[in-house]
Amino acid sequence: MTKIDELDIQILRGLQKDCRILQEIADSLDTPVSTIHYRVRRLEKEGVIKGYFAHLDASKLGLNIQSIIHVYAKHGPTFEDLGLQIADIDGVSKVYWAYGEVDFFVFARARDLDEFNTIIRKIMNIDGVDRTNSQVVARVVKDDMMLNI
Repeated sequence: MTKIDELDIQILRGLQKDCRILQEIADSLDTPVSTIHYRVRRLEKEGVIKGYFAHLDASKLGLNIQSIIHVYAKHGPTFEDLGLQIADIDGVSKVYWAYGEVDFFVFARARDLDEFNTIIRKIMNIDGVDRTNSQVVARVVKDDMMLNI
């Protein structure tokens, strides 16, 4: 496990809020920017920081249907492969393999109901899928990408 101290945590909190300007993080922590830069590179190399991305507004890009799809698998040793096949479907953003009644929780976005139905059909056509149960999101109450560190 990577050794992370309090300064690393403060840097990670700052990056979660806005990863664009290291100088602002350095100023807020009263730490030289060279130290922040070194720490960030180390955290990247150690895999703590997996990458950087822009948080896009899906509805402004026409992706108006957000869904949570429960996937029930047939019993067998193919769970990992099944999850990978689901993950490869266009429109699927997250796949969680779970212990419990539901085998996979799949998060997907689509432009309209036709595109949503296409995603469901593709999931159902995967060998090893028994059935699905879909929920279309009415309104997002919280969608926070930040980790509580």
